[in-house]
Amino acid sequence: MSLNYSEVYRLYCDAEKKIKKVEHLSAKIAIPAINQLRYSGRHLVRSLVENLDDPSAELKQAENHCKRACYDACEAGLLFCMGNFRSFQNDFRKASISAHFPEYIQACETFEDARRFVDVTPADNTREEFYQAIDKHFDAVLVYDKKLPYIREEVNKNLGKERKTAFWVVFGAMLALIGAIAAILAIPGVQDHLTKKEPSPSAQIKASPVLIPPSLNK
Repeated sequence: MSLNYSEVYRLYCDAEKKIKKVEHLSAKIAIPAINQLRYSGRHLVRSLVENLDDPSAELKQAENHCKRACYDACEAGLLFCMGNFRSFQNDFRKASISAHFPEYIQACETFEDARRFVDVTPADNTREEFYQAIDKHFDAVLVYDKKLPYIREEVNKNLGKERKTAFWVVFGAMLALIGAIAAILAIPGVQDHLTKKEPSPSAQIKASPVLIPPSLNK
């Protein structure tokens, strides 16, 4: 097996770029990929400094760890962005956001494609293609993830305005109802009619004269 140090170096640099991109989202989620690069470096050094009969085996291990670092970084970033988008959808499930997020439907389709992708376990013979594809999905969702904080802020502002408008509408309706009641009470005789007490049935019985039948009135 030929020693292709330039390819390992290329993969190592590629992994570093992906890790830095993920660290902008969250340093914590980049740790698995960083560990893979550390393992790669160890194998690379061994291929150079140890007197091995076949250093190509160590170099191959270094190459594989670099590829794994690229995959782990992209997978971590992809899952992180998907979580952000789910939170965004849940927080504004009752809000109209199309005015602030015209690409919302397209974003939903992009994230759904990514979700279906990560649910698939690649076969061994397609693993290289799988590593390349996850990078494309990560880049696609990252475009929308960068916009979410600004969109969230604008939607929250709009919801605040809607709540204030709803409050004043209800408040105005209550004032109108109070005014209508006051106007009705101001009509002559209405208040007297409402406050007039009707005699109770027992009072009416006590006030009524007792009628004696003629047969008993002798």
